[in-house]
Amino acid sequence: MHTIAWQVVSHSANVNLICVGCQLRSIRDFRMQEPENDFIDKVETPPSTNEPPPPTRRRWFRPIAGGILFLIILFYVIDLVHWLVVQNNLANWEATISRDEAGIRADCASYSIGPEHSNTAVLLVHGINASPQAFYKLAPRLSKSQWFCRCLRLPGFGEPVPAYAKATIENWVESLDNEIMDLKKRHQHVFIVAHSLGAAVTIRCMIEKQNSPFVDGLILAAPAIQVSSRRSPILPTEFWHTTLGAMLVFTHNLQSPFGEDALDPNERTSPFRTPFTPLRVANRTFDLIRQNKGNAHQLDLPVLMCLAQQDSVIDNLAAEEFFHQLPHSDNRIIVFKNSAHAILVDYQWEDLATSITTFIESRLPPLQPLQRPSLERPE
Repeated sequence: MHTIAWQVVSHSANVNLICVGCQLRSIRDFRMQEPENDFIDKVETPPSTNEPPPPTRRRWFRPIAGGILFLIILFYVIDLVHWLVVQNNLANWEATISRDEAGIRADCASYSIGPEHSNTAVLLVHGINASPQAFYKLAPRLSKSQWFCRCLRLPGFGEPVPAYAKATIENWVESLDNEIMDLKKRHQHVFIVAHSLGAAVTIRCMIEKQNSPFVDGLILAAPAIQVSSRRSPILPTEFWHTTLGAMLVFTHNLQSPFGEDALDPNERTSPFRTPFTPLRVANRTFDLIRQNKGNAHQLDLPVLMCLAQQDSVIDNLAAEEFFHQLPHSDNRIIVFKNSAHAILVDYQWEDLATSITTFIESRLPPLQPLQRPSLERPE
């Protein structure tokens, strides 16, 4: 019995020892794992915060900004290259030109043709980049009517490009005014035939100097009332000129890629035409056109307007609108269907000469002795 009881007691003690050992082992294992679990909790659980996340950058900003910067750099590279090319072409062209002591190109000075003692004088005014040689067909034909024809060179034209660039609207108007008053001292009747820019200058002179009483009639051939946009992509010519012109840094002179705007191929390359236009002269041309706009009512004298249907330089619709605003009752308008802007020398130049002759003759009284008119300007 004791043996059995002892075995029972021993067995119970062993069981208890085993249980205690298991518990101790479990506590030890738990303690060994506790720091590891604390570390994991600290790593995996981010600290709480109430601040919003930083805003994300828009992905399209950098490519667009870079593209704009590239276009700006490209524009000024083109501007620089264009300036170099034009300057080189200008130097080569200038080397072929002969000039007199005053720097005026040979055969481009003002000249006169016809009887000096005629009662009637016709003053002819050329357009942009041109010279009095623009009337090499028309002036001799008009002089056959026994009229004194004076072909005027506007200041700057026919001169070296640097001098050409210095010419102003005031210079052009003053030169034309002086010529009108000089002719009026020696001739009883004065008519003006003006082409393109010359027509715009004439309109400005009539308005500013109040010359209408001294001029018997105006013939405006392809007048620069508004520049045509036939050669301009998408937007009007004036928009491109104003926008790009304001951005140019290196370019000061423009070289026209076009020849003379004529249907007659023999007249598309004129030896007396300047292919280079100072940017300043182009600016002043647009300024002059803007000054004349809306002032047709101030031209109270007979006007013959001659338009070329194939004109690519001036806007015929704007010219017709200007014509219909003229106040004088004895005005005429003729459209030449087989002519372009160089109407003075194009296919229908003889029809133009006939129309001008008819217009002038219809406003001349029977032949009378030369009279000296009063030269006092109206107040």
